[in-house]
Amino acid sequence: MNRKEIRQYALDICLPMLELAAERRQSCRSYEVADYLGYTSTMLEECLRPFWGLAPILCDTELYINVSGERVAVGEWLRRVLVEGTDPQNELWFDKYRDCNGGFWHDFQNVTELAGALVACFFARKTTWDLFTAAEQKQVADYIANASIPLCEHAASNNHIWFPLFCLLILKKLGYTYPRTDELIEDGLERLEKMYVGNGWYCDGAFGRVDYYVAWSMHAYPMLWCLIEDESYPRYEERRTLYLERVNEFLTDYSYFFDSNGAHAPFGRSLTYRFAASCVFPLAILAGASFDPKLAGEITRRNIKYFKENTRVGKDNILPPGYLYNAPAFVEYYTSSGGAYWAAKTFMCLLLPEGHEFWKDASLPIDKYGYIISPKESRLNIAVAGDRASGVTVYNNVFQYQKNGAYANRFNDMTAYYGKFCYNSRAGFAVSSRDLTASDSMLSLITRDGSMISHRWSFVDLGREGDVMISEHTPFSNDPETTVKTWMLPLDGSLNVRIHRVRLSREYALREGGYAIGLWSDYRERSEESGIFSIRNETQMSIVKTVATTDFKYVNQQPQPGMFSSAPLAVYPAFDTDVLGAGEYIFASAFAVFDVGADYELPSITIEGGRVNVSYKERKVSVDTEK
Repeated sequence: MNRKEIRQYALDICLPMLELAAERRQSCRSYEVADYLGYTSTMLEECLRPFWGLAPILCDTELYINVSGERVAVGEWLRRVLVEGTDPQNELWFDKYRDCNGGFWHDFQNVTELAGALVACFFARKTTWDLFTAAEQKQVADYIANASIPLCEHAASNNHIWFPLFCLLILKKLGYTYPRTDELIEDGLERLEKMYVGNGWYCDGAFGRVDYYVAWSMHAYPMLWCLIEDESYPRYEERRTLYLERVNEFLTDYSYFFDSNGAHAPFGRSLTYRFAASCVFPLAILAGASFDPKLAGEITRRNIKYFKENTRVGKDNILPPGYLYNAPAFVEYYTSSGGAYWAAKTFMCLLLPEGHEFWKDASLPIDKYGYIISPKESRLNIAVAGDRASGVTVYNNVFQYQKNGAYANRFNDMTAYYGKFCYNSRAGFAVSSRDLTASDSMLSLITRDGSMISHRWSFVDLGREGDVMISEHTPFSNDPETTVKTWMLPLDGSLNVRIHRVRLSREYALREGGYAIGLWSDYRERSEESGIFSIRNETQMSIVKTVATTDFKYVNQQPQPGMFSSAPLAVYPAFDTDVLGAGEYIFASAFAVFDVGADYELPSITIEGGRVNVSYKERKVSVDTEK
C-alpha cells in the first residue's frame, strides 16, 4: 500500500465508526459489545479512538460525517462530544454515573480515551481545538486535568501510566498548566524506567508481561512524547536520546516478528488492535530514530495491508472485535464495539510526507533468508523463527501474565494468550472455555473423571542448554508433586521438537496439541502414516510426530467455535493417552505447520532410557531427561 491508499483506508474505517458512535450517543442505543468498566467508557472508545488515525489527516483537510441527517465537520463533532460531556448540566455529562462505576476506575478508562482526543487537538489544532470558545476550552481542560492529576499521583505500573501524562502534557502545550504539572510528568517518566528490562525491551508491568504492548505502548508513547515535548523541557535531549537508543535496539529485534505477507505472530492480549503492532515504526522515524526508514515503512505498509485484506468486516466497514473476524469471545472483557480502533495509531504514519524514504520499497528479513533469532536481552528467553514455508513462529519460554507467581488479571484465557509453547503468523491459536480447553501448542493433564484439564500457566524458565529452551511447570496447584519439565528445540521455521519428562503423583491422562489451523469451510483432511499424523485445510498442513515411553493415540481436536484467532472454526492434531498411573513418562514430539505444497523434512527422534536423541539434517541433539 502506498501513502494515498493508507490515507483512504484510514477514512474508510474511521469515519463510519464515528458515524455509528454519533448515532448511538444521541439515541442512547445499547452497545452489543461493551467495555466491562461501563457504557460511558464504551461510548468514549467509539467516539475518540478513531481520532488517533484521523489526526494527521485533519492537519490539512476538513472531514465530515453524517449525524442524524446533518453534515457535520469532524472537528465540530469532537467539540460537541467534549463540551457536552464535561458539562454537569448536560444529559450527556461523562460523570452522570461516576459514583455507580467507582470514581477512580471511571477516570482511569475515560482519561485513556480523552488522551486520544487531545492528541488530535495537538496535531490538528486548527480543525479541532481552535473551534472551541475560550470558555469551552477551559471547561474541557479543567475537567481532563482534574481527572488526570489523581491518576498521575497514583500512577499505574504499566502502559496506562502514559494517558494522564499525555493529557497534562498536551494541555500544557495548549496553554493550560496546573499545580504540579511538570512534577507529575517528570514522575511519570521516571516510573517508566522501572519497566525497562534492557537491550531495548520493556515489560508492560511485572516481568513476563512481554507482548505487543512493548511496541504499541512502551516504545510508541516515548516516541510520541518526543514529538509533542520540546527543548523547553530541561531534560528533553537527554530523554529523547535515551528513548531513541532504546527503540533502535528494539526495532532491530522486532523487525523479525513480521511475515512476508505483513502478518505478525498473534500472541498476548489485545490482539483486536491488529495493525497497532506496527505503529512504533513510523513514530520512531518521525521522532528521529536511526532505524532504516525503508524497512520501517515496508513493515508498516504490509502489516496494514494484511489486515485490510484479511479482516472480515460488514457492510458498515467497521473493525469488529476479534482478530480476523467478529469474535467477541476471543477477546478480553475490556474490548468494546470500538475497542479495535487502537489500530488507528498506525495511521500516524501519514505525518510522514510523500517522497520520504519511509514510503519506498524494501525487503523484510524473511524475504531474503530463513532465520532463528533471540533478543540480546538474556532474560527474554524466546526465539523468533522465520521461513517462507511456514511464516514467523515465536517460541515462548518467558511470556506469562502473572504477578508474584499468582494468576492475575483474569481478562479471558490468559494462559492461551501467553502460555502456549509457540505461536505462528499463518496458523493462529485458540482460547479455552471452562468445558473445552484449547490444548493447541500446549500440553495438558486431564483428571481421571475428565472434569479438569490443566493449562501451561506459571511455568518457570530454566534457561538454555545450547539451542534447547528449558522450562518446568506444575499443572495443578493442589498437586505440587506432579510436574512437567520441558526441553524445546526450534529447528527450522515452525518445526520444533518438544520433550517432556512428566512425573505423576496420581492418575492423569495426557494430551498435547500441535498448531491449530483455521477452517473457513467444512473441508479438512487427516492422515496417519509411518508414525506421522497431519491435518490440513485448503492452504495449511499441521503435523505431529510423537514417540513416548507409554501408549498413545493420535486425535484431531477442535476448540470452541468463535474462540480461535483466524476463523470461526479450527482444528489441530494432538495425541492422547489413556489414564496413566503414578510414575514417570517421557514424550518427545516434532510439531510443524507448513503451507500446502511446501517441501519439508521431519527429524528422527529416539528414546534410549532417559535420553532423547534428535537428528535433523546435519544436526544431532541429545537431551538427558534425568539430569
